[in-house]
Amino acid sequence: SSPPYFVTAFQHSVDSVHVFNYYPEPIEITGLILASEEEQTLPDPIELDGFANNHADAALFSTSQEHVSALLFRVKGTDDRQVGELLPWPSPNTYAVKRPAVHIPASHFEVKDEQVVLLPGDHIIDTSVVIPPGYTLLIDAGQNIDMVNGAFILSYSQVELSGTEEVPIQFKSSDGTGLGLTVLQADGPSLIEHVIYSDMDAYRFGPWNLSGSLNLYESDVTINNLHIQNNRCEDALNIIRSHFEMSDCSFQEIYADAFDSDFSTGSLRTTIFHDIGNDAIDFSGSQVDIRSCEMSQVGDKGVSGGEDSQLTVRDCVIQDANIGIASKDNSVLMTSDCTLESCNYGMVVFQKKPEYGPAHIDAQGLSWKRIDTPFLIEEGSSVKLEKKLVLGKEKKVAERFY
Repeated sequence: SSPPYFVTAFQHSVDSVHVFNYYPEPIEITGLILASEEEQTLPDPIELDGFANNHADAALFSTSQEHVSALLFRVKGTDDRQVGELLPWPSPNTYAVKRPAVHIPASHFEVKDEQVVLLPGDHIIDTSVVIPPGYTLLIDAGQNIDMVNGAFILSYSQVELSGTEEVPIQFKSSDGTGLGLTVLQADGPSLIEHVIYSDMDAYRFGPWNLSGSLNLYESDVTINNLHIQNNRCEDALNIIRSHFEMSDCSFQEIYADAFDSDFSTGSLRTTIFHDIGNDAIDFSGSQVDIRSCEMSQVGDKGVSGGEDSQLTVRDCVIQDANIGIASKDNSVLMTSDCTLESCNYGMVVFQKKPEYGPAHIDAQGLSWKRIDTPFLIEEGSSVKLEKKLVLGKEKKVAERFY
């Protein structure tokens, strides 16, 4: 069967959906899943050609429903039903009219050839900064950026934030209204190192409402020594459909989720999460290697894998969380030499969404202290503890948490 994330759907408006087919075979869109989990069949399937010559066939259609959470489709000529997530913002490919106009304020930036360079010194930015494709945004060590009055930086080009241990780059919002940095569909990989990033809200413009104080969308990135604190939105860091290599970072005083990533690949090393309102690590539809991370005072889950994720979690310590490690919806988490301490639940394994199946955790070298419920495993899901397979017996586990 085709991976569901080869089909990308966007909320074009409150009652219309824009769909792109990146799968090489033709597909037929057959229905919708509403937020209420009710399924609605389309009167006539909508056919999209297969991806070819670097072109994805697309369809824009009215849903007559305001609360759609996913699409139902099948590869043409098969009966194998697939589910595609609906991203709750318009497609960047079609957002030419209403997206913010290019704006590179000369009081803060100099354009040299194919580079947009932040001028030396400290900057109070109180307006939008929008960088078109084809450039590189360069910010050097020691520069301080205070984003006020709803200011944001939106870059359709890769960014290089090159701080040093002695002289980091600082992003902050002294009035709490800054909408942070968003990198969208950059041509090349970005670099973020030795950056302190605090007090930011999520990017908003017109119908666009992204979830992260720092967002990377279809933009590969290497991140070292990024320190995010005191964000004001759903996710501190949000990476979608990208490859990332991330190490030696920290998240502190985070409003909800710290690091949320969908449909991505990558690695996460030696990163500290402390005082997190919701999940420390929340990955969906992703393949990620997580090593030597520490999570403490976590409002919900230390590590969460969902929607057909494959995660390896090694040498991690999770303390004072509601749930240490969660695997759901066709996900497989391979854990080794992890420590869970002072959690309500050690490992929770279940199916949350009806369009997915059960989940699994393989736990080797696990140690725990003061765990109220070591395992909560739904019927159909399983945990392999060392060499022993434990089959789930619980029912309706998702209803206990959502």
